[in-house]
Amino acid sequence: MKRWIGTKLSRKFLVALSVGLVAMSVVFLVLFVRMYQDRLERERGEASAQINRLLQVSLENAMIKRDIPGLADIVTRLAADERITGVMIVNPSGEVRFASDPQMVGHKFDLLRDATCTNCHDGNDATVHPLSQFTFDERGRDVLRSVNPVYNKPICQTCHGPMTEHPINGILFVDYDGKGLKDEAIRGALALAGSGALIVLFTILAGWWMINRHVLVPVRRITHAAEAFSGGALDARVKLPGHDELSQLGGAFDDMAAMLQQNWNALEENKAILQDLIDGIPDGVRVIDRQFNIVIANTAYCRQAGLEKCAVEGTPCYRVHGLDEPCPPSLLACPVHIITTDPAPVKCVHRHQGLDGAEVFVEISAAPISSPTQGAPLVVEVIRDLSQQMIHSHEHKLSELGQLAAGVAHEIHNPLASARLSVQAMLRQIERGNLDQTDLNDYLRILDSEIDVCVDVTKRLLKLSAVPEDQAHLVGINGAIDDFTSLLAHEARQRGIEVVLDMDDAPLRLMGTESELRVLALNLMQNAFHAMPNGGTLTITGRARNGDVEIAFQDTGVGIPPENLPYIYNPFFSHRADGVRGTGLGLSICKSIIVRYDGKLEAKSEVGKGTCMTVRFPDPDHLEH
Repeated sequence: MKRWIGTKLSRKFLVALSVGLVAMSVVFLVLFVRMYQDRLERERGEASAQINRLLQVSLENAMIKRDIPGLADIVTRLAADERITGVMIVNPSGEVRFASDPQMVGHKFDLLRDATCTNCHDGNDATVHPLSQFTFDERGRDVLRSVNPVYNKPICQTCHGPMTEHPINGILFVDYDGKGLKDEAIRGALALAGSGALIVLFTILAGWWMINRHVLVPVRRITHAAEAFSGGALDARVKLPGHDELSQLGGAFDDMAAMLQQNWNALEENKAILQDLIDGIPDGVRVIDRQFNIVIANTAYCRQAGLEKCAVEGTPCYRVHGLDEPCPPSLLACPVHIITTDPAPVKCVHRHQGLDGAEVFVEISAAPISSPTQGAPLVVEVIRDLSQQMIHSHEHKLSELGQLAAGVAHEIHNPLASARLSVQAMLRQIERGNLDQTDLNDYLRILDSEIDVCVDVTKRLLKLSAVPEDQAHLVGINGAIDDFTSLLAHEARQRGIEVVLDMDDAPLRLMGTESELRVLALNLMQNAFHAMPNGGTLTITGRARNGDVEIAFQDTGVGIPPENLPYIYNPFFSHRADGVRGTGLGLSICKSIIVRYDGKLEAKSEVGKGTCMTVRFPDPDHLEH
């Protein structure tokens, strides 16, 4: 029962209100019955006083006339009233002189000890006081006895003596039916109690309706909205009408829910943006907490792990690799364990095994990131598939070699064709027997000249593939630029690109290695070619000015967007205009070579007009002077 009441606020209120009203009703009922009895006693006392005055007049007349039978007749008639059970007249000594019950005539009352009289007399005073109270008569009946003294008067002193010695002539006892009076009182109390019960019931129902309408219903609506909101229904609202306190509470809840929904939507949007952002990274990316659980991962990582569906959030990182527990830190350089001990970026090489059983060597670059919600830093890992990197590097090399091979083949094909024609002409003349010494000398000179051309092309190719020297020395720039202009002439014609050389007449030199200079020139020229997929002009300018050697590669290509300019030197950043996926290593290699020799590489570009890559080296000739 207690649990049943405690589960509902409405039940608590209804029980408390009912108990309180019932308790108040009982108290009021008891008080009312008591007050009603007192009132009846007072009313009967007043009625007895009136009867006493009437009897006193009658007694006075009867005593004056000495009409004793008339007095007895008055007592008898008075007792005939159905509400009166008995009437007695007692003289001052306590003897019953007249009574409606003949058996009571002559009965002697002990005024100081009789149970009927002690209610009127105290222990030391024999004076009779007017009184009305409930008691029991001589037959044991419940009566309301009215005791009224009949006081001595001047007219009565002849028979009863002086008033000072005999203050009263007798005592009038009038007994009313006490049971009927009490029943009447009880009926009145019950009627009042019934009315009170109806009032209590109405009060309870009205109070319950008011509380239910204005308190319980709003509380239930707030509770249901809160439960729905906590269950994921972020659009749940209370929408309480009115302007009272609960309506204000509901409005505050709705405002809070709207703000939380807005913040949640913003978080989800930011989470989607973050996911799209890391999904755009070609390397695998995952964020791990201190318990080795994956917080977020990109699609590249899921491909590395052999997962068809990228749903690894909350999964321990070691389970993705087919393990049942974290990797032993004593046997493997675990980035999470290392960063937990020392919060600093780390790099290591691992052999990862995916859920499909395939193994791959990866390079992991890890760093700590702060997380207020986690209470401890998280670890972000960038995982580079080394096999893919080798494939991209190999493809890049094959592509570059293929382009160079096409140019070299074209450069060698023409002199070889001329040499072959000279040999075939000599053979035909020898067969005819008309080859003279002059023609032979001419044919041999042609062969020698064309062979020189082929040897020159192969020398240029060998210089490109030569191993870099350990020591920097003076290197001629003009010759390297000429060599690559020749080697890439065929590719330029195929792409519809015109290469224009504008070099100083004086030889330009720098302190470096020839092989690295050629790699630098090759990458910058090929980047210019890639920027002009529909053809154009590449202007290569060489100048010595202000103590520096400047080489500028100006193309008329598509240009570089301003937002991409800060990243063009980053490794693996590639946005080729011809749509071919590059490695993004060319400019990174160029910049590392230039910085090594105290040089600078600057890029200026305008979208739709072209790009100018300017290389500056300290002029060794200027330093010598």
